Amino acid sequence: MKRYALALVALAACSSPADDTTTDASADVTSEPDASAGMIDVPATDATWTVSEDVTFHGKGAGDLGTITIDHGVGTIDFHGETANAFFLVSTSTPSGTGDGGQFQGERDFEIVAASPDRFVLTWITCANGTDLAYIYYESTDGLASKQETAATGTCATVTQSTDEHVTLPEVIIPPPAVVPGFTVTGAKMTYDGTNPGSADFSGMTTTMYPFHVIDCTTCATPGWWELHSLFWDPSTPTASLGIVYLQEQNPSTVDLAYFIRLPNLDDPIGVQMYFDATWTTP
Repeated sequence: MKRYALALVALAACSSPADDTTTDASADVTSEPDASAGMIDVPATDATWTVSEDVTFHGKGAGDLGTITIDHGVGTIDFHGETANAFFLVSTSTPSGTGDGGQFQGERDFEIVAASPDRFVLTWITCANGTDLAYIYYESTDGLASKQETAATGTCATVTQSTDEHVTLPEVIIPPPAVVPGFTVTGAKMTYDGTNPGSADFSGMTTTMYPFHVIDCTTCATPGWWELHSLFWDPSTPTASLGIVYLQEQNPSTVDLAYFIRLPNLDDPIGVQMYFDATWTTP
């Protein structure tokens, strides 16, 4: 598993089911997809993603998330009545101070990325006591999301060993996601006005940025942070990337980008974590 800076590990865990006090602000997404921008068409993925854990999850979620079947890092989830191919991306430790009363301290969250022909889905699984698939949290590029961590049932099995996951995802064709309103980012290489899609230039890519989901983690620690879960579209390649933009209250002139995966390449071109010189505002 990739090693993240301690502060980043604490940040990312807030976006998972392990924090039952995290406010989900997806209901505030009010802007409509920009039809004039055309469709986002991501070619099918057939590549290898190497992780340092061999994970298997069998169970059932709640809400839009049904059966979860992940064997040795790859498999499927049933989401909103469709079966979507899925793979294990990364795990994080659940930090203290996330407002859960210490209930999940010492547990870990596992991020699963899934795709069906009409959406990308991100799911976080909390394994309690190492073996119980206890909670899930999910979100999708078309606006479906759980309001908070939700109880799930099933089993977890993890082994610390290098694992090459053979990942296959279908071609994904979607309209540009609706963007979350009210936030702004102003920098030389990342901009977002809170109304229209933004832009981000990095790692040789010029991308259109669609923050499609927001997590309010301002009470998860002192100081806290906001997360803009975003899709980055580079039509010249064509590639779509999924990542989290962090707005940390202690760093008003810096924006962090992490937990990044580019498709169909199935790689992480930012090198785990990237910082942008930028100012930002919140609603």
